Amino acid sequence: QRPYVWENLLYLVEMKANDAPKANVGLVDYGKSPALNVRLARTALFGDNAIQQADQWFAALPKPLSIETGSLSIIPPGIPTSDKQQIAFITAESDRPLSQSDIDHITQTDHAAVVVARIEYYDLEGNLYWSDICQFRLATGAIASCHTHNEMH
Repeated sequence: QRPYVWENLLYLVEMKANDAPKANVGLVDYGKSPALNVRLARTALFGDNAIQQADQWFAALPKPLSIETGSLSIIPPGIPTSDKQQIAFITAESDRPLSQSDIDHITQTDHAAVVVARIEYYDLEGNLYWSDICQFRLATGAIASCHTHNEMH
């Protein structure tokens, strides 16, 4: 069976003015074989057009991801029973800092902060797969899935 890598935990790190927004994402291989040569691309986006920024980000990714795009690792199969047993974590971080007005906007507006990731991996036979993840923050602080870019290939 093939590996199936997906997120099982996502939370935003406390937002502070002059710091880049960050989110920690736990990854799990729900399949029955290891995900090999895992490459990651990820970022945190914010602003009135954060969903459109996510669309542009995914459209600009190379296929397949280059080794320069992210790290290379292995995710073994298995579902952790607690956060402490989490095997793979990634941090998605924006390339620009937040202002206090950005923080106020994000905390009062749905879709104003978005976390995106592409996880690319191979099975034991060398077949390429990838998982695209797109999650956004609601004004309530809850995390929800984007209407697009949540898929496995």
